[in-house]
Amino acid sequence: MQNGYVDNLAWSIGRLFDKWVIRQPEKIAVYFDDVPVSYADLGRAVNRLCHAFQAMGLKKGDRVAGMGKNALPPVALYFAAAKIGLVAVPINNRLLGKELAYQLNNCRVSALVFDADFADAVADALTQTDIQNTHVLAYGAPVDEALGQSYEAVTAACPETQPEIEDPVSLMDPLAIIYTSGTTGAPKGAVTNHLQTYFKFMNINLAADLRQDDVMLAPMPLFHSAGLFICLTPMLLRGGTIATRQSFDPALYVADCKTYRPTLTMAITTMFKMIMQHAEPGSDVFSSIRYCMGGGERTPQSLLDELRDKFGLHMQLGFGQTENSAMVGQLPDDFGRVDTVGRAGFFSDIWIENPAGEKLPPDTVGRIMAQGPAVMSGYWEMPEKTAETIKDGVLNTGDLGTMDDEGRLALVDREKDMYRSGGENVYPAEIEKLLMDHPKVFNAAVIGIPDADWGEIGKAFIVTRPDETVAPQELLDYFDGKLAKFKWPRQFDFLDALPMTESGKVKKAELKQREAERSARP
Repeated sequence: MQNGYVDNLAWSIGRLFDKWVIRQPEKIAVYFDDVPVSYADLGRAVNRLCHAFQAMGLKKGDRVAGMGKNALPPVALYFAAAKIGLVAVPINNRLLGKELAYQLNNCRVSALVFDADFADAVADALTQTDIQNTHVLAYGAPVDEALGQSYEAVTAACPETQPEIEDPVSLMDPLAIIYTSGTTGAPKGAVTNHLQTYFKFMNINLAADLRQDDVMLAPMPLFHSAGLFICLTPMLLRGGTIATRQSFDPALYVADCKTYRPTLTMAITTMFKMIMQHAEPGSDVFSSIRYCMGGGERTPQSLLDELRDKFGLHMQLGFGQTENSAMVGQLPDDFGRVDTVGRAGFFSDIWIENPAGEKLPPDTVGRIMAQGPAVMSGYWEMPEKTAETIKDGVLNTGDLGTMDDEGRLALVDREKDMYRSGGENVYPAEIEKLLMDHPKVFNAAVIGIPDADWGEIGKAFIVTRPDETVAPQELLDYFDGKLAKFKWPRQFDFLDALPMTESGKVKKAELKQREAERSARP
């Protein structure tokens, strides 16, 4: 035993983080709402929580869940789990009782650390779980003692020293369970081990040329795979600094760009559309940013053009999933294009195949398949779902795309979102991207609904920009000459907001459910 580690211990994510605590203890690791936390501060918080978990009797492989905003306790939980071999389960803080109970039950948590702001949801969820002897800690404010103990009091009573690790942590041991957004059904817990997480870090490290003096501005929630595996983990394993806030605020994002002068950032399309409403065109507010990750399959060309022409910011599109983060990204020669999300990352292999498992020639629509050391281990306690998704180490992403002869991937749509109208395949993402290029449209989603004549027709759900209105006929006129008529939506619904996941995906299952309920009414 040396420094709390077994001599032949594999290089876990927790141990890699500790290297930076030793090398640069006084450097700022994270700014949480402008409060600086040094590597030493974070290291001490991690060690205290390790000792607390050990005092609870938790053993290697036990699951520990964190539910909160972007704050110190959930980050400490992640690295504490990494250090002593527990499995971190970041929980979406927007979940309500039943949804939360499902995830706690599914992974059989041994401990839950949560922000007191979510006490009502936690209390409701715990009445719906059948888990025995779960340790519950609340931070930020006192809660009813029957609900949980004080995180601050429990950890303050624990030492800052390195914890003794009796059971060595292997690179192949599970590190985290990240639940999918559940856009097409019940969430599934994607299991990522230490080695897979290391390769996720290396994909980002190589793609963005991470540097020790980098500062990343991260408005993404850290319970989501993008926030955790593309922002937080790569920056702290590279020895950089990350600045984040409890929740996204576009005005504060612009202010933070001026304050922290970030060299890296990541934000989804919807975020950038709001950010641009608070930034002055022609200003140098984004001039420090060297690498800007963002976008997605629903990113309109107008957004990239506006960012470039008005703000001098070049967004690099990419493609990833909870099951395989950061698998594809644009190289500099593709910046500014929406017809491709880039090429396979350094530790990813990507190809297109048909349902029979045959590789398809360039520019042919088919299933996007992926393979590499960053692909998840599987879905927690769901062997059948895992077998459907991963065969012989190959991940079926569930997305449709094309690939050109130089390896550039173009996203077409989710396979489950495609519908057939009059015998023709229709891909909603193509229509949505065009709709979002309309100057009066802020957001849009299209689904297929049953139709007696055509089998299915498209229905568009539209969110207009502030103080704007648009008529269906105006949108149809806009499609003329840009979109084949069989793809035109036949129905329109105007909403104040679309149901969205934290990662910026529309909850189409919810829209389809609404339509099913509406059509069932007498």
